[in-house]
Amino acid sequence: RREEIERKNQLESLIYASKKAIEEYGSKVPENLKKEIEDEIKEAEKIYAEGNPEKIKEEIEKLGKKVEKIGTAVYQKGGEKKEKDDKTVDADYEEKK
Repeated sequence: RREEIERKNQLESLIYASKKAIEEYGSKVPENLKKEIEDEIKEAEKIYAEGNPEKIKEEIEKLGKKVEKIGTAVYQKGGEKKEKDDKTVDADYEEKK
């Protein structure tokens, strides 16, 4: 029984964190991925309301994997931006004594 409660709490936390991630990074994530995750959040909320321990366990894994894609997309987009904006110029210099 305790394990069931912990899993339900874990799913609830994951749903909250997922919504927060979409809110914070949604503009940096491809629209199709954003929709996929939003749909999975809705599914997770239904499963949470039902309270089926096995489905909750499965949903934690499914939603967790999809939310990881946000981090990957944001990281990749950040890397691309850094490459494009890198205007560092190497220069020679002499030290005066």
